[in-house]
Amino acid sequence: MSLKIKILPFAFYRELLERREVEVAVAKGATLADLKETLDRTFPRFKDYLPLMAINGEMKPLHSPLKEGDEVALLPPFSGGACG
Repeated sequence: MSLKIKILPFAFYRELLERREVEVAVAKGATLADLKETLDRTFPRFKDYLPLMAINGEMKPLHSPLKEGDEVALLPPFSGGACG
């Protein structure tokens, strides 16, 4: 059994995947790390990058499990805040 996951790439990752949205299937019990491997195989140019990832709008580590219908955002590293 597989899970359908919607991928929402932002900024540089949108250009890299050449899509605003991608749907991929991963095995039941898959984690964000497994999803990254799936994306690496599907989009070889993506292999050299490790984006920040959020599941349903919440930042998550690579060992986080996925469930059917999750939306995963691929985000570029960011920083910010006010100085002095």
